[in-house]
Amino acid sequence: GYASIVQAIQTAFPAARIIAIQPSPYDDVTRPPGFEGGYNAVLLRYSRFLQELAAKDHLALSDFNTPVVEMLQKAHATDAALAEKIIPDRVHPGPGGHLIMAEQLLKSWNAPAVVSDVAIDASSGRVDKSVHSDVSSVETGHGLRWQQTDHSLPMPVDWKDQTLALAVHSSDFVEALDQERLKITSLPAGAYTLTIDGVAAGDFSADALAQGINLVEYPTPMMQQAAEVHALTLKHNNIHFARWRTVQVPLEGAGFDTAAAESALDSLEDQLIVAQRVAAQPKPHRFELAPKV
Repeated sequence: GYASIVQAIQTAFPAARIIAIQPSPYDDVTRPPGFEGGYNAVLLRYSRFLQELAAKDHLALSDFNTPVVEMLQKAHATDAALAEKIIPDRVHPGPGGHLIMAEQLLKSWNAPAVVSDVAIDASSGRVDKSVHSDVSSVETGHGLRWQQTDHSLPMPVDWKDQTLALAVHSSDFVEALDQERLKITSLPAGAYTLTIDGVAAGDFSADALAQGINLVEYPTPMMQQAAEVHALTLKHNNIHFARWRTVQVPLEGAGFDTAAAESALDSLEDQLIVAQRVAAQPKPHRFELAPKV
């Protein structure tokens, strides 16, 4: 069946890029397998079939099994009880498991790791690096101030969700996809407070700043903006699926005129998508590093 679907797509759309997804795991890691070898061994057999099909039919391949199992193993070693909640019923992942699966698909699409990468010399005010970001109005003296506009937003990871945070920290998600780097060199030794738009993001030593920090790990206006975009994404998805699951499919062929309802939901979804895209636009932010009081 799978081979037939692939063949049909390749015949109808020769230029289409097909990505075969190897199945996400059955959790035989955080709880003992129910029988010898465990059920995930069956899913790995399906994975091997897809590997062979991908080689034969020139498909891209995205492995949802191995990286999630590796994440579960690390999470289980860190916090066995919390790790069980990543895939609560051993089959359907929660947000943390889904995020690691999404990472694998994004990698297969060659998604970039860098959100932004900025380096500034504090003594001279020189911008040594500005990747995917525009830096201006650098001021030195008793700390450092500058304006920065990143070209994209970080992934809005909810670090307060302990299960999600455990999954992310047990994987390479941040390193692979969520790098919002800031490096400040030539600061006098001591501790500094970083504020963005007047709101404290964190306290750092001069050594830590010289090594570079990843802003995705801290409460920033960029993270807040990303969370707002994410909330609108969920809303537009919910409207889309409500139209499909509660109106279009169950009432099809039942003799009801659903056109007006479907049109109204389409219009609402369009409004949410516009709002989502407006909310995602880059914004300038005022950064300041000052000696910690």
